[in-house]
Amino acid sequence: MLRIALGDEAPAAAERLLQELASLRNVVNADIERLTSILNGQRLAAQLVVAAKDLIEASFTEALTDGPICASDKHLLTYLGRRMKGRRQETLLALFADQNCHFIREEELGIGSAWSVAVRPRTLFGRALALDARSILLVHNHPSGEARASESDINSTRHLVQQAKQLDIFIIDHLIVGGSQIYSMKKGRNW
Repeated sequence: MLRIALGDEAPAAAERLLQELASLRNVVNADIERLTSILNGQRLAAQLVVAAKDLIEASFTEALTDGPICASDKHLLTYLGRRMKGRRQETLLALFADQNCHFIREEELGIGSAWSVAVRPRTLFGRALALDARSILLVHNHPSGEARASESDINSTRHLVQQAKQLDIFIIDHLIVGGSQIYSMKKGRNW
């Protein structure tokens, strides 16, 4: 895509981006101002990088709309692994779905520290009710790379599952992304 805006200068520009930002993931996650700066003011080239990221993300989210959300679906797990990889802070995603577990919407509901993320039940269930969601897949990352549930993860998930039952909302699973592994709290019998 850089070649469209920069012609023969594209390889050198791509090298500058990787040199400045250290990885392709950092390049596609950089904001437009940072990209424009590295690309010597070439805003169109920066916009094309952002557009490429948007296209890639759209292709991954297509997998969410193909059928019911299943926490063990290979395509979903690949998407979530890519979505959460490289984050330095714990981040909580909620995938909201209808009564048949068909995808409605994905939302980032919390960004915490390197060791924890918290979401207020009111926020999570308020969004579910506003979207008329009847099921939720929770996903968060562990920047440490450990894909296992902490005591805090277990306790907060148990609490959320109990509250969800009171609202007639089904928690599909709570997945933890750590490095290249994804742990299912439901399969691990953590609630």
